[in-house]
Amino acid sequence: MEEVIHSDSLERAQSEMTRLLAGETRLYRSEDVLLRLDGTLITVEILATPLRYMDRPAIQVIMTDISEQEQAKKELEFRNILLSTQQEASIDAIPVVDENASILSRNRKFNEMWGIPPELVNEKVDEPILRIVSDLAVDSETFLRRVDHLYSHKDEASHDELLLKDGRIIDRYSAPMIGPAKSYLGRVWYFRDITERKRAEADLRFHKATLEETGRLAKIGGWSLDAVSGGGFWTDEVARIYDLDPSLPCPRDVGLQYHVGESHARIEAAVKDAIDRKIPFDLELEIVSAKGVHKWARTIGHPVVDGGRVTRVMGSFQDVTERKRGESERERLMFAMEQVVDTVIITDPDGIMQYANTAFERVSGYTRSEVIGKNPRILKSGQQSREFYRELWTTISSGEIWRGTIVNRRKDGNTYTVESTISPVRDSSGRIVNYVEVNHDVSAQRLMEERLRQAQKMETVGQLAGGVAHDFNNMLQVIITYTEMALGMVEPGERLHKYLFEIRRAAQRSAEMTAQLLAFARRQTVTPKILDLNDSVSGSRKMIQRLIGDSIDFVWVPGHDLWKLKMDPTQLDQILANLAVNARDAIDGVGKLTIGTHNVVLDDAYCAVNPGFIPGTYVLLAVSDDGCGMDKLSLDHLFEPFFTTKGQGKGTGLGLATVYGIVRQNNGFISVYSQPEQGTTFKVYLPRTTEAPGDDAVDLEPEFNVGGTETVLVVEDEGAILELARESLEPT
Repeated sequence: MEEVIHSDSLERAQSEMTRLLAGETRLYRSEDVLLRLDGTLITVEILATPLRYMDRPAIQVIMTDISEQEQAKKELEFRNILLSTQQEASIDAIPVVDENASILSRNRKFNEMWGIPPELVNEKVDEPILRIVSDLAVDSETFLRRVDHLYSHKDEASHDELLLKDGRIIDRYSAPMIGPAKSYLGRVWYFRDITERKRAEADLRFHKATLEETGRLAKIGGWSLDAVSGGGFWTDEVARIYDLDPSLPCPRDVGLQYHVGESHARIEAAVKDAIDRKIPFDLELEIVSAKGVHKWARTIGHPVVDGGRVTRVMGSFQDVTERKRGESERERLMFAMEQVVDTVIITDPDGIMQYANTAFERVSGYTRSEVIGKNPRILKSGQQSREFYRELWTTISSGEIWRGTIVNRRKDGNTYTVESTISPVRDSSGRIVNYVEVNHDVSAQRLMEERLRQAQKMETVGQLAGGVAHDFNNMLQVIITYTEMALGMVEPGERLHKYLFEIRRAAQRSAEMTAQLLAFARRQTVTPKILDLNDSVSGSRKMIQRLIGDSIDFVWVPGHDLWKLKMDPTQLDQILANLAVNARDAIDGVGKLTIGTHNVVLDDAYCAVNPGFIPGTYVLLAVSDDGCGMDKLSLDHLFEPFFTTKGQGKGTGLGLATVYGIVRQNNGFISVYSQPEQGTTFKVYLPRTTEAPGDDAVDLEPEFNVGGTETVLVVEDEGAILELARESLEPT
């Protein structure tokens, strides 16, 4: 036995053989492994019984080779275990039924799905599967009809869905089990709960439909590009933007072929960077649609990363053609607004500034960054009342256009005048969303008008003063002459002589004032000469210093290569004396008077904003002091006769009027620059002469011999003067 019985079974076999020989047992049956002569192992069934052979105890052993049966048995056991394991591991509920639809086996998932009680989980369920399923189905009749069809067509598979009464949705699949000779053995059923999947699919369909509808209304589409396969997906709105049929599949390049020129290169580079470097993008690109229409589209893309690598790029796509056109129109409008000379301000409904053009910066002195977000009240000058602004706001807030004149204040504190138009801007619903204020700066125009009115006023005053002074001067000459004649007839010691002397002195002072009025009215009798202004001022320095006193420094700044001028030297002395006295009275105590000269050329641009000035070449006499200065009111009346800011008895108010008259009589101009506590500067422009010195020499008339028998003809329209001349010429 040792040669054939496997060592693992040898001891047990020997023991059993001993028992058979001893008569302790009558049969030994086992399956053992035998070793064949070729060294292979086989499985045999051993049947051993005792007997007597030749009257001796013996054992009859029958060995049957069952190796193939054992192998088939093991394979069957493995398959059963595998099938059972697969069934238990499956997410499906799997029952196996016989030809009568009775359940042969079922997995745990089946017990859970159909509610088999825990105590029956390991028990056989004799109840047919049809009844278990149909009792829970909403439409059990339809289910039963389908099953009946299957049992009449046993070789068919089936697939459908069941709606259960508890709301679950079950995906059902059934396949026949066909045995040898195509015999029908029963069916395998697969039940899977797809309730959540169905809900997710419904939600997905809802969200997709919502996304499609939202995209259609908002004109925003979605797209996706597979980074591996290059396949694409887009929503209907993307197809519509490209003028393609939405029912057609998305091309592999997701429409990149419709991007033109630079836009094509930009989108390709952006997609490549998104895939290779995980960089999102937001681009506005030009496209030419399938119908050849030029459009602008905004596309936003971002990479989708899975496992550290980009698997796809997805994003949105929007037609922005109208917006781009609007931006282009707005840019053209803004460019035009930047070019206009008028200031343009746009505010919100509350009056907060949202835009100001370049002209506003130039006129107001504020930068745009300083005023955006502010109220225009920062420009208030205080020259308009609250009622003025209240009326303005009431007008525009009611939707009407306001027009008027406003005096605003610049950043540097100076004021400027504008003719303003404020218009409300409404949206499509009629609601006021903005106000647009257009201001035309008329400061220069108003200044010119004011200066013209001042010049006209001075001309009128001069004519009036000249007419009055001429007649008054005639009367004064009569008074003075008769008084002098009377003084010659009265002894100096007499009281009448004293009275006549005072009358003459008062008349002479009045005559001096009248002479000043005549100078203002440009009716002085003058003898002009060719002068060098530097020489004339230098010759008057001592006189000027005596007039201003020792406490005031006199600074003389002569110009080089000064042009010549032609005027009466006496008039020039009057100008210097009056301006020096005016400076002295403006300085309280210690101060400085500066007189300078230089050549000046006045062009058309300067004269355009200075009414009364004429382009040409002039010699400038500038007289400056560091005195108390003057306010605007004083400047407006400075050259008017008898206007003075000095105290009682300190001035006649004719000094500057005389200067003005002399300058105008000599075809010149005068301007004044002054501010309170900042001093004053007078600039006198006298026309240059091209005459050479000596051209103004007067030929002396021949002398007449004095006779005594001649007749003198006196012509005079004033009777008093005529009588005075007769009295003076006739012999006594």
